Amino acid sequence: MVGKTNVAGARLRAVIAVTYPEGSVCTCVSGAKTLKARDTSGYALFNVKAGTYTVECHTSDNSKSKSTSVTVTESDKGKAFAVMLRYALVLFDNGSQVPWTAYNESEKPTGVVIGEESINFNAIKSYKSAATVDAYDMTPYKTAHLIGNVNQVYETDYNNTPRFMVTDEVYELGNYGLANKTFSSTGPVSLDLDISNITGSHKIEIWGTFYGTITQVWLTED
Repeated sequence: MVGKTNVAGARLRAVIAVTYPEGSVCTCVSGAKTLKARDTSGYALFNVKAGTYTVECHTSDNSKSKSTSVTVTESDKGKAFAVMLRYALVLFDNGSQVPWTAYNESEKPTGVVIGEESINFNAIKSYKSAATVDAYDMTPYKTAHLIGNVNQVYETDYNNTPRFMVTDEVYELGNYGLANKTFSSTGPVSLDLDISNITGSHKIEIWGTFYGTITQVWLTED
């Protein structure tokens, strides 16, 4: 059977069925006992007895990992626990990012600059934005995250208020995407945008008239 593992102890209690990114290493750990999937097919079955297990997967170079906890009790004999592990989709992270582009008005071409370690906004009284060049499938993800810092907000009317959004038409006045969240206070910014109802491929856009930096943008399944 694909992904079958050894038995954890003499008495079978339950099965933990794990779906994880193909090509990754998957383990199931409880105390000093470690079970490892026999292959990297993306599916593994761990036969377990009562206990608390950390189910984890990681890439071969350990650059990405994901884990969750499963508790099996004495009354769970014969029960199956389904676990799905997926890595976050990192769109920008201090120099490690997918392609982004800046949208600036021609008379003020440097209002937004995509740097190696941050997206830099100096948008004074004009519509500026930064967006992913490509669209990404939002279907598996529930939350879009943004981290940055705002030094000054120049305008806070509805069109200019800084916002973080999922969109199909970037840099379009009056278009606020399929989901969006505003941020208008100065200081550190940490946003969680609910995208659980969005399916299909779309772009991420950051919009507004503010002075500050964005350092991290990513999507997660939780």
